[in-house]
Amino acid sequence: MSEIESSPVQPQLTLEDGQKTACPSLAMESPTPTIRADLEASPNGSSAPLPSNIRRYFLLALFSMAQFIDVYLSTAVLIGIAAISHDLGMSTAESVWMLNAYAATLAAFLLTAGRIADIWKPKWVFILGFTWVGATSLGSGFITDKVTLFALRALTGIGAAFTIPSAIALIVRLFPEEREQSRAIAVFGGSGAIANVLGFLLGGVLLLANWNAIFYFTGALALPLSLAAVWLIPATPKLDHIDVVDLNEGGKEGVPTRLPKLDYFGAFFQTGGIVLLVFGLTQANVIGWAQAETLAPVLIGLSLFFVFFWYQTRLHPIDALIMPKTWSIMNFTLLTVVALCPSFWWYHIQISWSAIMQDDFGWSPIITAVHFIPVGIAGGGTVFTCGALPLKYFPLRYRILVGCVMSAGGSLLLSFAKDSSDYWRLMLPGFLIGSSGSAFIYVSANIALVLSVPPEHAGVAGGVFNTALQVGATVLLALATTIQVAFPVSPGSTVPSHHGYSSSFLFAMAVMLFEGVLVLIFFKDPLAKLEGSSEEDLDQKRIEEKTIEPFAQ
Repeated sequence: MSEIESSPVQPQLTLEDGQKTACPSLAMESPTPTIRADLEASPNGSSAPLPSNIRRYFLLALFSMAQFIDVYLSTAVLIGIAAISHDLGMSTAESVWMLNAYAATLAAFLLTAGRIADIWKPKWVFILGFTWVGATSLGSGFITDKVTLFALRALTGIGAAFTIPSAIALIVRLFPEEREQSRAIAVFGGSGAIANVLGFLLGGVLLLANWNAIFYFTGALALPLSLAAVWLIPATPKLDHIDVVDLNEGGKEGVPTRLPKLDYFGAFFQTGGIVLLVFGLTQANVIGWAQAETLAPVLIGLSLFFVFFWYQTRLHPIDALIMPKTWSIMNFTLLTVVALCPSFWWYHIQISWSAIMQDDFGWSPIITAVHFIPVGIAGGGTVFTCGALPLKYFPLRYRILVGCVMSAGGSLLLSFAKDSSDYWRLMLPGFLIGSSGSAFIYVSANIALVLSVPPEHAGVAGGVFNTALQVGATVLLALATTIQVAFPVSPGSTVPSHHGYSSSFLFAMAVMLFEGVLVLIFFKDPLAKLEGSSEEDLDQKRIEEKTIEPFAQ
């Protein structure tokens, strides 16, 4: 294969008579091979208009509901683990897989799903994933065997993985104008933040009937919405073919026109690496680190990651699951690192404090869930506030920094809480401050990602970002749990001592502060090149730079 030089991406539209016309520039800040992606156009060769505002915002609500359900399937099950374990005869070690079977496949398939959404039509990728989530969740409600339930939870995670990057790709097309897009991404991301706690409360309410209702609810909601999406989501263009121009040969076409290929081997290496890593970390929480059952899958999983990244460099750029130069897109690598932390903070407090509240304080699941409501209020309120703030006056770098400091402060307060009498004095302020901070990080990073990454890479970028959210939560939770269990269990309790969970919250504080330092040093403002423009000019420039044939008639 000849060496391909770098130059901006420049898509072209194929008209009905076979002629080509250039789309507005999709140039990336950082170099990438020259790729001309022909897209399906409307029959008359012109760009199809955007749907009506009512239809667009209804679709945003639909995508946000899918995101809500994806997170709800973790948090609602978390509050219901005790009841499920009792009914199906699960041991403590087995009950962990009620969460991790779903988390492992969700994280493992996000990147592949993002690539599929970029190559093919994101509309049908979303519908397939959402329907799959509804069907497997509904089936989970009827299961009376723990092994089958674990399998269905894993299958549900695969479906959830297909909804997230495809929804992001569709939102980018539905809301090309910068301020609208920022708000839309904030709403979409915020629905996940709200589900972190509202799902907890909703799960507690449904448990008043039985644990099966948690899964019935998902199926009853997802399946009708999937059907509605068939008619409501406009037809979206797919890649028709890709030409790669070798600039070293004076602009001659160095590679024949062809469809991009899905990287099956790369998908296998990446998926296998994540599944084995999650399995090993789960085992570490149950049987400890110094066991072959822990070390073997962790080491093999990490090895598969190295093989995956090496293999990506051996492929033609248009076929790679992640183009190697994607990592040099402005802020992409940094935002992937940032994504490791927000979900960790929420899951850490939920898992730690739900156990403490029920085992040490003697609270019921529903009372425990009620005490987590402030986390949802703070996170949800911050989500919508952050999305509405003008980027010109509230730069994304400082939003993420504020979020890191607030999350660290919340963790510090929680590290001092010892018993139920500390709820109002320490736990409540810690929940409010820390949850608001994590929401600032989560939403601001989502907005920065969309503004930094060209639209034709939105699916893969969304897949990488959300994979980092899941993997970060799993890895950092394993480390926090290791810190907790390093201290002896309190007499008469089934949870770690105060010193154990206090130390784990100080670990979370250190992680958040370290993330803030990275953002302060390395984050670049994606709007810096537009400084000096009026608001109207800025909006128009962003539309021109991010325009891609949005929908096919």
